[in-house]
Amino acid sequence: MKISEVKNNAFYQFPQWLLDEEYKRLNLRAKVVYMFIFDRRTLSIQNKWNDKNGDVFVYFTNKQLMSLLNYDEKNVIKAKRDLQDFGLLKEVQQGVNQPNRLYIYGTGKNIGQGLEKVQSIKTE
Repeated sequence: MKISEVKNNAFYQFPQWLLDEEYKRLNLRAKVVYMFIFDRRTLSIQNKWNDKNGDVFVYFTNKQLMSLLNYDEKNVIKAKRDLQDFGLLKEVQQGVNQPNRLYIYGTGKNIGQGLEKVQSIKTE
């Protein structure tokens, strides 16, 4: 691969903790949807999309997810519902003709767990 090719490649981050035992029952579609919503947080921060509590929210319509992932609406809705069941996503309806706000969860707790693992490895 040439340097120009490397510079032009963009990547999505897939949180490794989604592969932990706690999330084994979460299907791959839901994990991929989580990855895309997780990535969209950067745009939310740039646009200062946060609520009165300071919580960052994401705008990502079902149609956008359907187009991006080549999923039908049923699969997008099921993936989001699965994420909600695992406590990783909260969807808040706005008004008529306004996209829902998506609040993504899970990162703080799991980053802390990752640090604990690293610290325990260092002390062994």
